[in-house]
Order: sequence, then structure tokens, then C-alpha cells
Amino acid sequence: MQGREIGEGTCTRDTIWQEQMYPFNGTCTQRYAIPTSYYGLGLLPNCSENTDGHYEYQSRPCDAYYKCEDGVATAVKCPPDTSFNVDTGICMAGEFFRVLCTRLHCQHCKQLYPSCKEEGNGFFQHPLHGFSPWYIFCKDNRTIDEGYCPPDYEWGIQQFPYNGQCVHLYAIPREYVSSGLLPSCNGKADGNYQYLERCDAYYKCEDGMATAVKCPDNTLSDREQKNLKSIAAYRDILKLYGSQIVPNGEYSGMTCMRAHCIPCSVSFPPCRGLNDGFQSWPGRTDSPYYVVCKNERTIDEGVCPVDATWNSQGFPYKGRCVHRYALSTDYNPNGALPSCNGTTDGNYQYPDRPCDAYYKCECGVASAVKCPNNTVFDTVKKACEIGGTCVTVIDQEQASMEIPDYVINSFDVMSISGLKPRNSDIVGKYARHSEIDSWLIDIADQYSTLAKVESIGSSHEGRDMKLIRIGKNNEARTKPIIWIEAGIHAREWVAPATAIYTIHKLLTEYGINPVVTQLMDEFDWLILPSANPDGYEYSHTMDRLWRKTRSRQSGRCTGVDPNRNFDISFGGSYASVDLLIDIYPGTSAFSESETRNIRDALLSERARIKLFLSFHAYSQLILTPYGYTSIKPSDNQELMRVAEAGVASLKTIHGEMYTAGTPPDLLYAASGGSYDWAKSVAGIQYAYTYEMRPAEASFGQSGFILSESEIIPNAEEVWASLVTIATEIQY
Repeated sequence: MQGREIGEGTCTRDTIWQEQMYPFNGTCTQRYAIPTSYYGLGLLPNCSENTDGHYEYQSRPCDAYYKCEDGVATAVKCPPDTSFNVDTGICMAGEFFRVLCTRLHCQHCKQLYPSCKEEGNGFFQHPLHGFSPWYIFCKDNRTIDEGYCPPDYEWGIQQFPYNGQCVHLYAIPREYVSSGLLPSCNGKADGNYQYLERCDAYYKCEDGMATAVKCPDNTLSDREQKNLKSIAAYRDILKLYGSQIVPNGEYSGMTCMRAHCIPCSVSFPPCRGLNDGFQSWPGRTDSPYYVVCKNERTIDEGVCPVDATWNSQGFPYKGRCVHRYALSTDYNPNGALPSCNGTTDGNYQYPDRPCDAYYKCECGVASAVKCPNNTVFDTVKKACEIGGTCVTVIDQEQASMEIPDYVINSFDVMSISGLKPRNSDIVGKYARHSEIDSWLIDIADQYSTLAKVESIGSSHEGRDMKLIRIGKNNEARTKPIIWIEAGIHAREWVAPATAIYTIHKLLTEYGINPVVTQLMDEFDWLILPSANPDGYEYSHTMDRLWRKTRSRQSGRCTGVDPNRNFDISFGGSYASVDLLIDIYPGTSAFSESETRNIRDALLSERARIKLFLSFHAYSQLILTPYGYTSIKPSDNQELMRVAEAGVASLKTIHGEMYTAGTPPDLLYAASGGSYDWAKSVAGIQYAYTYEMRPAEASFGQSGFILSESEIIPNAEEVWASLVTIATEIQY
């Protein structure tokens, strides 16, 4: 009826194109049939400059094409078991070696029938996937089979084609491919040597030949109840003294020095120098983790549970687990039991808890007391009373102290709800996610003509993922965008802190600093300072070195590495099938709500995004594409030119040395990364990953734990490189 709404609904998924549909021209349409000019949503190119004919999509596997006729573009899907042949301009079945996309943003195309023309007979790497788990079998120059190497469950890592079979990376020499993790034995005496990357295995040198050896496994299956596959129990890991293997030894000396490698003493606790019994986990000070020692050996380990009566996380204290309201603030910074030093005997209200409890001071000693059910601590009578009066009663929702299912592993409701706010000025500090959110809103309100805060979606646990859009409105032209994503790895705290500094710099110095003013006039900025909010909070409250998301996986396992979860060589290099490993990529690409939110936000703006930056730590690198393969993009020379200019500018601030290059050349190949996806799939011309301070970890320490005093110097030098990079790509 005219002027009235007579129905509503949601567009479904196009089952032929396997794409979500959106309202367009009065019907639901998948994005490859919607013009790119339509609010940045569509993926159908413009035919105004093309002659009539068939053309390949730049952002889709080669199972479709678009047809230009009289300047009008039409989407066409190839029939099943065929692909678009760029030479003939039609969909064809059969030999597809020549169909391999060679244009810049089409490297992800997967062909169904790879060529064996360049190979002999036997088992080989898949010619269309580079160094990846894909393989083919060839006979008489024809492909007779192809497939994907399975994971090696004993080693907990993906296998790859090598020497005619599927082999895990720890058995593939580094000389063969940069992703290989088997060191060379050249110049080494015969004997056993430790891997720098792991503690449950070693490699043996014999007559100059290296062989990978896995230590015998214990399992966690009984302890984890069900759904957890067998994994190595690292308390029985070997220790190497020269060429001697010592089972059941402590292994704090096996400290990883390679970038991004957490020392074994942090991941697997030593008991050397500790008394027998229940102890705090060495290397995880002030956390809920504990160990049980006997004769300086670890015989058990675990995490203190949440106290059901107090609804508060437990911590190791004097041989047992104690909730934080019975834990002195003098003993542990997470404690909430105030000191009674200088306080007269009596009952006192907790400063940060509902009136369901109090603490008692006796002879200078504080103890926690929980009020009986249906009573509150009466702040006048100083006792628990039915219907008592509490001056600072917190609203009923908080007073109920109900803990959502997803918060059960956090310290407690008080810390989650943010009842201890820090200073609102978080620049130069390691702020919590809620503080970052509040700060973004405040600074956007203060500079409302320059900034606007938007939500790109929610995390797995329901936290808002706020993005700030910064720029000076220019109606005369559409400006290119610089995108910055930070904190996708939870433990890399300096990344969000540097993003906060950048936001503050842009907004507070516009119109004052000519460099800032020019960058704001020439570019719009989209900055996502907290790309993994659940993991980031967990690293503040439970495990400082937590890396992943907090989504529930099989059994009691939790978390996916979000920077292995993008759809670019998913499950390939440096990803693990072990759910407990930090580099577990998930069950499928974009399985995580966080990565889906980032994907959708990027796709909605990709026509304007000229520069994509992902902030990480550590190693002091500016990484260029690609991370997942040793193959370089066609514009590698230009990408390196810009990156090296940024490195040179960065050094001028505090003298810090960064290096530019690809991950396979500088670190290791790694699949499923955000910046590779931004470059290859979203089609963003310039894409880089920053690995910030420090250059390397100090012996026995984690490089992810950087002092707050280094935030500003780090951010200042990163800013200098950003100015140079933005200037270099401006024209």
C-alpha cells in the first residue's frame, strides 16, 4: 500500500554463489551482482572503460566472471566443476595450469585440475599453491590425484609435502624452505640439540644429518575428562646437558631466544629452588595459576577456581587457593582485602564490593567475612542485618553478583564491571578494554567535527569492538583511507597503546602541527585499537601471555589465533591443529566473530582504503606481504621502497633499528594473517604489519611484557614512520 510498510524481513544466502544477499533494486542480490559504486557494498566492477567481453573478478576464486555488454556489467557463475579461463574467456573443464590467476589480487584462486607438465611421476607440492599442505600425484604428465596433507597429531602441527610424503615442519630443513623448522647440522658435532621453538622434542645430529625426535608423551585426557585429545605433559620434558638427555628434569634453562617464543619456564613451570607443596606458578606471578612441587620437581599444576560463595576468582596463597577478598592487597595486586595497619579493631565495609560482606580488623590483622543470605552489612551498626542500611549499595543487578557463563574464568564480576576505573587519560598507559571504549567516546565528543566512534560488531563474549573514524570533511573529493588495526593478539599490549597515542596525536594536534594537519586533510583514518577485546581482557585478569580469542572450542579448550583465522592459505604455514597451541587457526576461516567483524568493516570501505596497518609486538620489524608464502607480490619493489623509507624515519627518533621484509625472509611463514588477506583478497594496495619493541626478549623473559615507560617512545618512533609512509603513498 502506498506510504505504508506492509512487510519486512532479512535477505538470505545465495546458495549458488555461496554469498550473503543484500537489498538492491527491489530484490535480494548477492554482492558480485551489485555494482562497486553502491555504497561500497558491491563487488561488480564498472564496464564503462571495458570493451564488450568476459572479464575475471579480482576478488573471487575463478568460479565466476562478469560480462560487459554495451557498458553494462552482468555477473555470471560458472557451471559446477569448471573455472573461468582467462585465455578463452569462457568457463572450461580440464587442464587448468594456464588458468592460474597472475594478476595482483587474484593469487588465491584455486583450480580443480592442476598441471603435471613440469613434474615427473610421483608425489609433489601442488603447483598452484606454492609451499602449502596441498599436494598432487602425477603420472605421465597427468594429475591422477590431489589432496591436502593431514595434521601430525603427535607433533601437533600441520604437515607439508616434502621428499615424496607429508612431513611436519620440524622435520623439514630450513635450507629447503624458510618455513622449515629443522636446523642444519653443518659444523655441529654428533649429538642431541634443543629446538628453539619447543621443549617437548629435540633434533639429533649424526654425520652432519639432522633428524627430528619427539619425546615420549604423557596425556591430559583423564584430567581433562573428555573431548581433549592426548597431548604432551610437559612436566616430563627432557633437559639437555651437552648430549645427555635427562627425563623428568626441570628445564628453565631451555629459554627460547627466537622472536615470539615464550620461555619454557613460563609455559611449563619449574620447581627448582621451591619448597615442597603448593606454590604460585613461577613466571606467572600474581596470577591464579599454581604448581605442586616435590623434590624440586613439578608433580601437578592448575588454576585456582572461582570461589562459589564469594563469586570471586581464587589465587594461590599460603598453600591453598584463596578468593581475592581474603587476599591482602599488600601480598598480591589483585587482592581486595585492605590492610588493617593503623586501623582500630572493628568491622569495615569493602570499598569495591556490594554490601554482602565486610572485613574485620583484629590486632592489626584483616579477615574476610561473608554475610548470611538475606542480610546486608549495615554500615551504621557495623554488622550483617536483615533489612540493614548500606550507604553505598550497588544497583541490584551488580549486587546479585551473578556471573555470566563467559566470565567464569575472569577474576570476578567486580573487575569485569570496571568498578575500579583508572584515570581517564590513558595515553601512555596499558588501559583495559572498557577504559579504551570510554576514552574513544570522550575524545570523539571533544573533537566532534573531526572524529566519530562506530561499532563494527561484538566479540564472542559480547564486548563492543569500537572503531574511530578520524578526518577533516572534504566535500570537494573523496579521500583515501588509512586503516590501523591493533591488539589482534591479546598479550601484545603495546599495540593498542600505540594506536591510542596515534588517535590522540591526530585529534589534539590538528590545526596546530602542520604535519598532522596535512595528513588529516589528505586522508581519513579508521583505527580499531582493540581487535581482540575478550583475549585482551583475559590477558589483564588471568593470563598475561594469553594470545588467542576466548571462543569455546572442543571440550574445555578455549580460543583461536585470530591472526591465523583469515581466509588466506587457511591452516597452512605455522598453524597448529592442537587446540591448546597458541597458533590454532580455528575450525574454519572467519570462525571468530572478531575476524568476521574486521572482514566486513574492511570490505565495506575497501574501495577507499589505500593503506592497511596491523600493529603487533615484538621484534622491531615492518613486515611486507606475503606472510604465508615465499612468493612475492608483483609490486614487491614498491612495497619495500615505502617500508624502508618508514624504517629510516623511525630510526631518527630514538635510534631504534627496524628491518623491513616478508615474514618468511625475516621470521617464519605464517598463514591466515589479516594483512595478507587485506592485500590479496580485499585488494588494498599497501598492507604492512608492524612488530614493535623490543627487538628481542631478554634472557628468561617474555618480549611481550614491555614496561609502560616505553609506550610513548615506541609510539613516537612508529608515528614518525607513519608520517613517511603516508607521504610516500599520497600521490
